[in-house]
Amino acid sequence: MTSDFATFVADGTLRDSVFHGPAVFQTGAGSTQHVHLPPTVQQPVVWPQQLGTVPEVATAFHARADVRAQVDLAWSSCKAVVLTGGGGVGKTQLAADCAHQARAENIQLLVWADARETRSIIELYGRACQRLQLPGTTAQDAESDARLFLEWLAITDKTWLVVLDDITDPHQLAPWWPPSSSSGRVLATTRRRDALLHGSGRVMAVVDAYTPEEASAFLHDRLTHASAAYLIDDQADALIATLGQLPLAMAHATAYMISEDVSCAHYLQRYTDKRTRLHSLLPHRADTEGYGQDVAAGLLLNLEAVRAHAPAGLTDPILHIVSLLDPVGHPGSLWSTAAIIDYLTHHRAMQQAGSPSVDRPKDGLTAEQTHVVLRLLHRYGLIVYNTYDEYRTVRINALTARAARETITDIELDGLVTAAADALQQIWPDRDHINFSLTAVLRANTDCVQHHAGDLLWSTDGHPVLYTAGVSLLDAGLYADAITHFSHLAQTAERSLGHTHVATLAAHNRLALAYGRMGRTAEAISLQEQSLEVSEQLHGMDHAETLTARNNLAVYYGDAGRIDEAIVLQERVFADCERLWGDDQISVLAARHNLGTLYGQAGRFKEAIVLQERHIADEERLLGAEHPGLLTSRHNLACFYFQAGQINEAISLQEQTLRASEGLFGPDHPSTLTFRNNLAVSYEKAGRPTEAITLAERVLQVSGQRLTPDHSLAARHILAACYEQQGLTHKAINLAQEILETREHLSGRDHPDTLAILSLLAIAYWKVGRTSEAISLQEQILASREQSLGGDHPHTLLARHNLAASYEQAGRLDEAITLQEQLIEVSERLLGPHHPDVLTMNGNLSLFYQGVGRLDDAVALQEQVLELSERVLGPHHPNVLMDQNNLAFLYGESGRLNDAIPLQEQALDSSQRVQGHDHPDTLVIRHNLALSYGEAGYIKKSIALQAEILKASKRVLGPQHPDTLERVTALEQ
Repeated sequence: MTSDFATFVADGTLRDSVFHGPAVFQTGAGSTQHVHLPPTVQQPVVWPQQLGTVPEVATAFHARADVRAQVDLAWSSCKAVVLTGGGGVGKTQLAADCAHQARAENIQLLVWADARETRSIIELYGRACQRLQLPGTTAQDAESDARLFLEWLAITDKTWLVVLDDITDPHQLAPWWPPSSSSGRVLATTRRRDALLHGSGRVMAVVDAYTPEEASAFLHDRLTHASAAYLIDDQADALIATLGQLPLAMAHATAYMISEDVSCAHYLQRYTDKRTRLHSLLPHRADTEGYGQDVAAGLLLNLEAVRAHAPAGLTDPILHIVSLLDPVGHPGSLWSTAAIIDYLTHHRAMQQAGSPSVDRPKDGLTAEQTHVVLRLLHRYGLIVYNTYDEYRTVRINALTARAARETITDIELDGLVTAAADALQQIWPDRDHINFSLTAVLRANTDCVQHHAGDLLWSTDGHPVLYTAGVSLLDAGLYADAITHFSHLAQTAERSLGHTHVATLAAHNRLALAYGRMGRTAEAISLQEQSLEVSEQLHGMDHAETLTARNNLAVYYGDAGRIDEAIVLQERVFADCERLWGDDQISVLAARHNLGTLYGQAGRFKEAIVLQERHIADEERLLGAEHPGLLTSRHNLACFYFQAGQINEAISLQEQTLRASEGLFGPDHPSTLTFRNNLAVSYEKAGRPTEAITLAERVLQVSGQRLTPDHSLAARHILAACYEQQGLTHKAINLAQEILETREHLSGRDHPDTLAILSLLAIAYWKVGRTSEAISLQEQILASREQSLGGDHPHTLLARHNLAASYEQAGRLDEAITLQEQLIEVSERLLGPHHPDVLTMNGNLSLFYQGVGRLDDAVALQEQVLELSERVLGPHHPNVLMDQNNLAFLYGESGRLNDAIPLQEQALDSSQRVQGHDHPDTLVIRHNLALSYGEAGYIKKSIALQAEILKASKRVLGPQHPDTLERVTALEQ
């Protein structure tokens, strides 16, 4: 047996170890011979010193500024830093960069230890003790020398850095952790997240994958450095996202691209091919940066350790389910669902049946056991499990998920995707209590499961979660996404199950609904007509599904302006429902409600109110006075009141509905937000802009967790309208332009809501004198309405009416009259001569006639309008009051002040009683009456009225509102 003494090299210096004292040689059994060697000459220690090999920093390495800041902050307070993260995130590279920088700063001692085996750390510490010739070094007992080295680190004034790379067992390493020192630093890397790594003055810094910006910079720098920048194309960002921005994968992929001369698009195509395995996409030969491990194997490196500690038979199926879900995260509640527990119980039972060596548990599987495994997978760096994140509790790197999926057999995949889909369906919130942040997470996870499942979720009728995800898109107002979703579902269902299958029919019905919500009414009608025909053949004329399809078609007819057809069809639906089910079915109530809505669209407000009041009475009888559905019904009745001119009753009912919703759901529930938005609209229309603004701003203050895009845009739209009404026109324009950009992105240029904000913007342009821009917008709106909705749609008619008004205001009276006359002809044909909208159009035409000097025609037409309006709407409807005001104005223009003044006084009295003294319409009527008094010589009466108007204007609109300033001028004159 030879001694481990010093080895000399040519220049006389020592390598690694130092010999101390006499050596003892074993010469035979039971005898010892002492041989005295001459004392060796120890060379002085030359600083700086390094032990262990520091890895080279990869080409195009990008330091993580945020992580490095955490490291520097911890070191400034003498704390050790532990870099933790999953496989391939670049922990070692970050540590190497820190080590190289320390060496560049002339640190006196640098120790780089491979920390996977505790024994290797001890041996390295022992060699360091010998290299530094520390007093007491034995060179025979590594542990003793290692302890001596740690003691020296605690007291030396030499600057030092110890890096412990890739700790696998924190408990074994605990006695060998370097001490705290003002002159030294400690940096460790590990996949583990054990609590032990946090204590004793250590700071844990989590290292994740690159950010998109860091990944893009790496890709460009790496390929440019290799003179291969031409491989970068428009798929670069998609490739980065698909690789999960994982540094290890990025390094292998770019090396492969350089070696094989393939572009980002070509590589991405290969990567997304499910038939291609990671070992061929990211081969070991592409490890040009010396990572030293196969990517797939490296990512799952700690899986065996988890299996050893986890309850038997659970590790692999749990990791497999995680790998099928969204890498960005899914709710932890999924792991307590019956679907997951049942699947894992069955899986473990099957495994135990085939493997007698597996110990059978005494009790059944529990949700706690699944969470134990998740915590272990987190501890060993395979997933991230953060219970503080309710919606994305469990996350996994996309590449780790890919590696895990490649271990799933075809036989296992069916059960896994079904279990995951079942679990998502079980944790989906009820539609009455929707949490939009949660449903967004669930949709993303559903998309992932669907992608990995292929056609496995269509083995019977199509999995329910696929339809639930689509409906949630509709609930969130994401109509374009809903169309894409249900289009795909319909195509898949038809291919998998056939054109007449119930699942295909359900997908088509929901696709039609999405088209309708998007404003693509013609497509909704075409698809719903087809679905109705299939439903009648498949289910029969009186089946509930058939009645629902017929009901929906009536709604789409109404949306398309085909009111008469809609009413005929809906009356049939209502009659069929009553015949089949009597008055005690919710479907009957829904049919009656929809019929009332169509009556309202047709201007038959009294009939609409009668139906809705009966509907509410039946709902209270069947569902109880506190049922949430009653809130919507009461709100709709309020809308009918408003259309019928019963403004006070409408607002009072809306206020009651809002209070009830706040009490039932809470102030931030989506239903409450809707009721608050709608009340704000009513306030704005009733001339109460301050209250409208307060409500709309409150909606916008609600957290993003509860606020859908539609809620936000609707509230902002109301604010813009209120700003415009209050004379804050520039503010209204800025807000409207912001809304328009978002609305176009969300819903498209031709969506009714997009066109509505365009119309508001056009009005605001008028107010600031941007006349040509206003008319240009109105022309765009009309062209869009005609193209998307057709020439006879109510929205198209309204757009034509607004354009005619714009022409009139611009002095283009001949064009205005021609357009308005055409409009009235079409509207009378579609809606009838007594429809409120037709009466309004005729009233405006009379004013156009006055503008070109056709006073007799103007007066005759306005008298006819007033007579019909009083008969249809009643003497105190707001429209009637404005018709009286307009006729009085025309009388005044004709010199008939004796006729004008009584009519204006009558209109003013009614408006003050019906709409209030401060309503904008009341102010207009009072202003016109004051002018008539002045022209008739009643100066005092005129001044008194103008003074009242000025006070009201200051009170309602503010002292700087343009209308207020105009009234100040009028009073002064």
